[in-house]
Amino acid sequence: MWFAFVDESGKPKFGSKDIQQEPIYVVPAIIVHETQIKPLYHAIEEVKRSALPKDKRDLEIHANEIVHGNKRYRGISLQDRIKLMDGIFDVIRDFDDLSIVAVVIDKEKVLRYNSLSQSRLEKIAHGWAFKLLAERLRLFLNRQLLRGKEEFLLWIIDDSVRIERERTRARIEQEIALDRDIDFRPESMSAFYTILPPLFAHSHQHIGLQLADVVGYVISRKFRGISSHKGFDFDKYYNCIYQRFEKDYRGNPIGWGLKIWYGGIPSEKDWFR
Repeated sequence: MWFAFVDESGKPKFGSKDIQQEPIYVVPAIIVHETQIKPLYHAIEEVKRSALPKDKRDLEIHANEIVHGNKRYRGISLQDRIKLMDGIFDVIRDFDDLSIVAVVIDKEKVLRYNSLSQSRLEKIAHGWAFKLLAERLRLFLNRQLLRGKEEFLLWIIDDSVRIERERTRARIEQEIALDRDIDFRPESMSAFYTILPPLFAHSHQHIGLQLADVVGYVISRKFRGISSHKGFDFDKYYNCIYQRFEKDYRGNPIGWGLKIWYGGIPSEKDWFR
């Protein structure tokens, strides 16, 4: 079974102040096979042991706190926080059985290229982003099936997503919980996969959710054009992520592993039909 750990960076709000403060909304998924979750956990724990003071090694990984040295990371030296971020992205770069897919929404462009009002966009965009992410994950599973594997995938979504409108959450669950039979070859060779209904969990319970947090944070800063901050090298971090995006048959992550979206949003009637 594959696990897709999903978090979101920012909120899909389209007011002028919201766009100014959070111009980019990102929903990433860290994909790991069940057999690799324990090794991934140990790899990240080793980074924390090498970077953090002994009394801080149980801290949850949260990118904003690490970068700005606030909340739980207050009092930890800049050098240690940089070492922690560098180590996390070294693991992301080097861990063999880890893939990333992500949806990036440029809110200013969405507002510019769609005729829907701000309130309508806010009502629809959250669920639409998860729909696009579901498409990325189905393509990932298709690739596994073409390799002759019968696979299952389970979404584990950061619990903070639950604060969104219940109707949107129901739509997300509807998109995710699909069973599909697919014919890949002319001779009607049939393959099957199941995307199970999602689980909502607290980020402290899963290293995968914490990695999704730092990945979403770095992607957001990349698309905002922020390459560094007090010694944190976000270009380097993004390159580590880029190597883990699921690629199309030409090796291009755009449109498969990385979906950049700013147009083509459906109407409310189409979305909530």
